[in-house]
Amino acid sequence: MRWTGFVLGLIAGAMMASSAIAQSPADIAVDPHVTLRSRAHLPASSAQGDVRIHTVAVYLGGQASIVARRRGDARWSVSKVELVPGSRRKIWTSAYRLNRERAIALEALLDSGDLQAPVSEEPCLDPVGLYVEVDWKGTKTNFSASCQTDGPLDQLWRLLTVRD
Repeated sequence: MRWTGFVLGLIAGAMMASSAIAQSPADIAVDPHVTLRSRAHLPASSAQGDVRIHTVAVYLGGQASIVARRRGDARWSVSKVELVPGSRRKIWTSAYRLNRERAIALEALLDSGDLQAPVSEEPCLDPVGLYVEVDWKGTKTNFSASCQTDGPLDQLWRLLTVRD
């Protein structure tokens, strides 16, 4: 019975992860960023940003919401919420700013418009659903990948998640 609930939860999470950026109260109910962030007691507004990445681990059940915003002073802030199954503290949150070099590299990558990433040929132990939404300079782009990504998407991931 527990496995059935677990599997149904994973399927529901994967379905929610494919939704576009929330526009209405009905959309907010299925926005995976809002859903995960509400579990961390964060407001729905924390899920709004220029770059949004949602990951779901298929077998282990973990997930993360990464939201990056370019502020009016041209600085980038990133917030991350992670659900870590099996951990005593199941929800982890962090917030940080990108340094100048990372901000310049991020904007150059976004300006290039070349974020569609090839999927690695290496086998996955726990396939990850990776859903990316970019709203940059009036252009909205949504795409997804599984397993390990290469190229621009990997660069985007590292710019937003690896801290100095």
